[in-house]
Amino acid sequence: MEDNTIREQSLSAKEPEFMDHTTSHDVPTPPIGSCNMVDNTLREQSLSAKEPESIAGKAVETEPPPIDISSPNLSLSKKQKKRLLKHEKWLEQKPLRKQRQKEKRKQKVVELRSQGLETPKADRKYLKQVVMDSSDCQQRVVIDLSFEDFMNDRDLKKCIKQVHRCYSLNRRADNPLQFFVTSLDGRGKSEMSKRQGYENWDVHLHSSHYDSLFSKEEIVYLTSESENVMHQLDDTKVYIIGGLVDHNQHKGLCHQMAMEKGVSHARLPIDEYVEMKARKVLTIDHVFDIILRVANGKEWSKALFEVIPQLFMAKHKKTGLASDDVIPGVMHVHRIHVAAALGNKDQITLYLAAHPQLLEVRDKMGRTPLMYSVLGGSHHTIAFLLKAGASTTSRDISGSTPLHIAVQKNARECAKTLLLRGARWDVGDKEGSTSLHLAARHTDAHILKLIIKQIKKKQQIELLDSKQACARTALHYASACGNWAALAYLLKHGANVGASDNEGRTPTHLAALAGATKCLERLLEVHPSSLLYQDNEGRTPLHLAVMSEDIDTRCLLLLVSRAASERFNAILTPLDAADHVFQTPLHLAAAMGHADACLFLLKAGADPALVDSIDFTPLHLAAARNHPVRVHFLQLPVSK
Repeated sequence: MEDNTIREQSLSAKEPEFMDHTTSHDVPTPPIGSCNMVDNTLREQSLSAKEPESIAGKAVETEPPPIDISSPNLSLSKKQKKRLLKHEKWLEQKPLRKQRQKEKRKQKVVELRSQGLETPKADRKYLKQVVMDSSDCQQRVVIDLSFEDFMNDRDLKKCIKQVHRCYSLNRRADNPLQFFVTSLDGRGKSEMSKRQGYENWDVHLHSSHYDSLFSKEEIVYLTSESENVMHQLDDTKVYIIGGLVDHNQHKGLCHQMAMEKGVSHARLPIDEYVEMKARKVLTIDHVFDIILRVANGKEWSKALFEVIPQLFMAKHKKTGLASDDVIPGVMHVHRIHVAAALGNKDQITLYLAAHPQLLEVRDKMGRTPLMYSVLGGSHHTIAFLLKAGASTTSRDISGSTPLHIAVQKNARECAKTLLLRGARWDVGDKEGSTSLHLAARHTDAHILKLIIKQIKKKQQIELLDSKQACARTALHYASACGNWAALAYLLKHGANVGASDNEGRTPTHLAALAGATKCLERLLEVHPSSLLYQDNEGRTPLHLAVMSEDIDTRCLLLLVSRAASERFNAILTPLDAADHVFQTPLHLAAAMGHADACLFLLKAGADPALVDSIDFTPLHLAAARNHPVRVHFLQLPVSK
């Protein structure tokens, strides 16, 4: 009778308010029917004692007051007393635990320093330098927070916590992803604002929907219900992760929304690499972490198995081609790579029939079987792999595509096969060089002609002047390498002679610096005034010609004769043109000790009495560097 009365009083007692998950001293609540009024009183005392106080703008927790379990006013069961004693013992040992952790951290720093490794403080300095803008990884990943209407407050809090986890993972990556958070508004923004300074995170935060930021063709929505398997990442795509924590209440919602919006969708290759006994739906941060690891060079199998929680009972998928199919060594070359390089289509067929995912398996350099087939020079194998679905946009760790490799090897048939199958020539590597830029460097202009043919076919002739990282065009490279055939073909199709790179140098400047007389002559025929162009230091092509380590007097003769032509009679002759520090070509030739160039310029009429910004004549510069050319100036009358 007494037990029933206590139980009824316990059930009618006011339940304590929901407590923030950050509180670390919660006493577990016994099930209804086994607690009494004393339990509720103790719980309310504990909760009220743990209300956060404000210190310097930060929420801190206060220790709960000690409870005297021997008090006659308390009636506790043995189990409750045991629980309270355990909790009090935990509180007593808390300072000791903190001290042990502190000593452990100090010991770790000592060990790291003794081994010559970086300490955590050094790691933090490094992290400040690793940001999205400086990252080699340009893969874009978006977390879509437009699902707040489908989540209660507790699930929304978990969702934002997972977004925070994604940010932490990205900040600690060697090459961070280009991370976006969209639809950050309403309740989601209110929850995010609890994280002080989130506005300063290295994340692209947007209140607008993702479809207003990216084109429909770029978007790929990741959903476990999709029938499309994502075997590789594509820098030209934007991968959307649904920001939804619903405990499977809204199955297929992301897939349904992707279908309604008409955007592409795909799933991670979990089935292809991992055996799971649970439903293949991962948390937001798990999906993000897997993509981050793959983008930084890991294989799908390793990334999936390292990230998927063990409670999912994940196991490596059993295959007939196990670890012995990877050739021992640091390069992690798979036997399908060797088969591709040797052009063994039968062996490739066997591998792909058993494991389709091997079509994009990579070695330590990030090279795929298609890249190995290019290295092997077998255009028949290339066609075979392309028919099987191999990607022409895959990149190795240097950012090179299969077409880049074909151009670098000057493999005509391989490049032709790739171009005819739709390989993009305008994709840049990590230096920004496209296949067109690489083709312009080769003396054999055959591949260059194939690429320009594709450009004309698509009526994109203006792309001939596309620039790479240092703002050089294909014509710049043809001029610098002295590739007359490539240069002539580019000029024939309208390449811009006046285009300048980051140093302000035109193709004419680079041809003069390289001593490429034939290329220089052709450039001056097409664009005579390029002889007067100045770079960022105010130097003309004649300045650069005398700076060349291996000066070609024919090049100097061409420039001087052009300078003396009737076209330039009314203009200050380029022979005595001064740069930004008032140095003429003769100043530079004397400073560098190029005696032949000095004599040539003097005979052509260069003025040896001109002074630079510090009143030095060419003779002063030659004497200051103890060059033999000073003798030639001493033999000349100098008047100021």
